[in-house]
Amino acid sequence: MRYQTHWRLAFLVAFFFHIVAWLFLMVLIPDVFKHIEQPPPDEPMEWVELADDDGPPE
Repeated sequence: MRYQTHWRLAFLVAFFFHIVAWLFLMVLIPDVFKHIEQPPPDEPMEWVELADDDGPPE
């Protein structure tokens, strides 16, 4: 196929724009996630032995 010159130029501009945007986001997104505050660590559950249980509270 014979595309006119402006279609080739538009394709190249779009291609390089997407490459630059992708590279920028690959650098920017990890940096943003570094600055997000980490949630506090979860407290471990305490297991209760059923054999020590005296029954339901009254």
